[in-house]
Amino acid sequence: MNSIITRTTGRTTRLTASGTARRLAAAATLALALALAVCTGAFAMQGMEGQGSQQQGMDMGKGQDMGGMDMKGGDTMGTFTHTAEADGYKAEFQIMSLASMHMKAEDGKTHHVMVKFFKPDGTQLTKVEAKIKVVAPSGKDQVETLKDYSGTYAAAFDLSAKGKYGIICLFKADGGKHMVKFWYPEQ
Repeated sequence: MNSIITRTTGRTTRLTASGTARRLAAAATLALALALAVCTGAFAMQGMEGQGSQQQGMDMGKGQDMGGMDMKGGDTMGTFTHTAEADGYKAEFQIMSLASMHMKAEDGKTHHVMVKFFKPDGTQLTKVEAKIKVVAPSGKDQVETLKDYSGTYAAAFDLSAKGKYGIICLFKADGGKHMVKFWYPEQ
């Protein structure tokens, strides 16, 4: 039996050829679901309304509001935090500038978006496939696959333009697909 050995953050994982095929199929399924969910652009953000102090009354400049989800947001010492729920799963977001993290910007990216996922019973999910789409104030979007950093999933984005950003996170956990979305107000 052919096998592939990968090394990620000190852990060694053995994947059989069929395991690799399953992962590729799962990744393709997630990519297709993300494409279907986000290809609608600003339409995907329709029907959302934030309940946290940072999200209330915001729109993307097209008369759309964000509603229908239990959300809380805040800004603590340069770190924007936000919690959203979908299908009982909770996603806790932190958005920080790379400069505040003493990290060098790569490829024009300015901010790090980090998220932790929790099951309905409150236990943290450790095996999640996730992507984030960021819709800039101009309508231009960026899509990144989140990398796992010991249970915190993250990716870097260019959030340098002033205005409100739509953040859409599609994640696959426990065999189901879930989506959360909210506004990020860059000051």
